[in-house]
Amino acid sequence: MVSCQAFQGCPVCLHSWSPGGPLRQTKCVCDGYRRFMPAGHAIRATTYRHGGNLYRYRSCYFVSCDDFMSIRFSHASVKFVSSTREDRLRPKLRTNALVRTATDYAKHIRTPFLGHKFVPQPVRWPAFDFIRYCVSELMHDSKVLCEMIVKCLVGKGESDTSYSSWSKDAKHRVQAQILGIFESIWPGNDGPLPWRLTREQILFLDERMSRVVWPHYVERLYYKGFSFWRKPSRMWKARRKYRLLYFMLVTQLRDQVPAVSHALETFVWAMRRLEGQVYSYEDAVSPAVNILPGSRAIKKDDFASIKYDLLLGLSMMEGSFPVGQLNPAMKHFAHYVKYTMSHGPLRTFWMMVFERYNKHIKGLITNQHHTEINLAKSATRDSAARYISMKDGESDFRKRVVRPQRPHECVLWGRMKQYIPTEEEVAGLEVQGVQFDLLSIKTCSIAYILNVHFKSGEWTSTGAWCGSVITCVLDGRSLYAWVRRFLCVDGDSCPGYASVSWFSAPVYPSDTPLIVGVTTDGTDFNTRYGCILRITQIEPSRIMVELPYGDSTTYYMMRDSGYDTTRT
Repeated sequence: MVSCQAFQGCPVCLHSWSPGGPLRQTKCVCDGYRRFMPAGHAIRATTYRHGGNLYRYRSCYFVSCDDFMSIRFSHASVKFVSSTREDRLRPKLRTNALVRTATDYAKHIRTPFLGHKFVPQPVRWPAFDFIRYCVSELMHDSKVLCEMIVKCLVGKGESDTSYSSWSKDAKHRVQAQILGIFESIWPGNDGPLPWRLTREQILFLDERMSRVVWPHYVERLYYKGFSFWRKPSRMWKARRKYRLLYFMLVTQLRDQVPAVSHALETFVWAMRRLEGQVYSYEDAVSPAVNILPGSRAIKKDDFASIKYDLLLGLSMMEGSFPVGQLNPAMKHFAHYVKYTMSHGPLRTFWMMVFERYNKHIKGLITNQHHTEINLAKSATRDSAARYISMKDGESDFRKRVVRPQRPHECVLWGRMKQYIPTEEEVAGLEVQGVQFDLLSIKTCSIAYILNVHFKSGEWTSTGAWCGSVITCVLDGRSLYAWVRRFLCVDGDSCPGYASVSWFSAPVYPSDTPLIVGVTTDGTDFNTRYGCILRITQIEPSRIMVELPYGDSTTYYMMRDSGYDTTRT
């Protein structure tokens, strides 16, 4: 086990870290990410321009000895040197033999050494493999990064647009002077912080978040008149921070703090691909993909470009944020590609389910004076009650929502009603090759696409929900539509159809398909594809929609899984 108390920025790399050094900090500080970029890359210089933005880097950094014996007997090998380029090579990785030796030495000195606690039993197992067992944890790493970004952007200002506990601006100005970067913000110059949003920008972003409509079973980040830009409590859950970081923040910041938003977009684009693409039922079972429907897939050929973009995004964040504020846990992302190649999508190993079960266990405690005894008795009763209910054939009493348990199928759900289709829908069904008569068609409002909930008819009926907005891939590109109703044809092999109205072709303002703009004028697609779509063509991805502002007619689509397919 790696001790979080030791000055180690990463459980995978082997190198010493300074506990603050000249930055006047007492904790582990960011060691930089440019050393992971290819040797001779332009980003290793003190300035780097990318996407029209200028990124500035420190002209001094830590040099530590990667030799284990030198580190073992002397921590004074860490030095702080000045240089016009980042010339360090990638650090060496820990090996099983080194971990065993480090734990033995930790036992000898009775304190953690190189981050390893003394004599953890797993290191004695014959099949022990430290790298294999020490998988990066996606949920906590993402949560920490999201908190760091939002806090740096908002900071402390007026009471209604700030974090009341924030007190690091003066420290960041001193550190910038020590490192020789951002001269305009040095003490005495006191210029505006380049990563900080103004009060007017925060209020504008808060109003922008208020125009987001949400699908069902997605927790909102704006309610009771405030968003997370003004009230940090709006994103206090880990899953809210995860959704915000990877699926909403880039769209929110599309025209604000350009250097930060561009660095974040590069990083998120890499992480979205590394998380895996989601596919419709038909695409999943097709010979080209051939995976279990509802699963995610990553193309092996993309690993090289994902790794480059991931390291580039981290390096650009290093050049646009205060170095002293960069959480050392961000270093874990540098190894995500390696672990994904060996373990598969890292969502499989995250702690989300474990943390949710902890919440359930916490709710079992009814006596705060004797928590251990009360928890033991309550957990026993809880397990016994669940066992009895399952033995008697009853459903799990903790499942409050009745829904089909078919994660690998597309299902229409709810009450079926007789329905007479319109002429446009009749033409669409005929194009799909459906054999029907007017008495064989029924309609319902809810569909579960690979266990993801969609509800028809919400786009025009209410502005509070957008559970009817869907996305699918036709002719090699992603398109968006909203479902007017779901249809079922008696005797047909397809589980259902969706009567849809198309949005216009997506427009991507940047180089990545993360910021997606559409309009409601989908006349061309209504003519080309008709209004009927098989539900097996719909991708299992909920869509958050940002409504237009002022004279604009552009709707911004933010999906909560996967990413858009574009024509190459």
